[in-house]
Amino acid sequence: MAQPAAPKNGRTSVTLEYNGHTIEALASSSTNRYWGVEVTLTWTDGMIENKMKFGPYEISCSQNDAESWGVLAALRWIDAGKPNTEALITLH
Repeated sequence: MAQPAAPKNGRTSVTLEYNGHTIEALASSSTNRYWGVEVTLTWTDGMIENKMKFGPYEISCSQNDAESWGVLAALRWIDAGKPNTEALITLH
């Protein structure tokens, strides 16, 4: 279950543990009334800790939608075997 985190500099985040990964979706509002999201994933391969940061993606009219999109995009990326280390959005 996703856990809301305390606001960071006026931004809020949701953290989720999934399949050996920690997903943090950090939402923030922009000047044009849209919400953006930055996603940070952390996982361990053997003894090496990996951390990837994606975004910001400006994608939503609400904070909840932005956070949800970030978490779901990260879940799809993990389930797809982390196919692209440059973006959570892949064009097929």
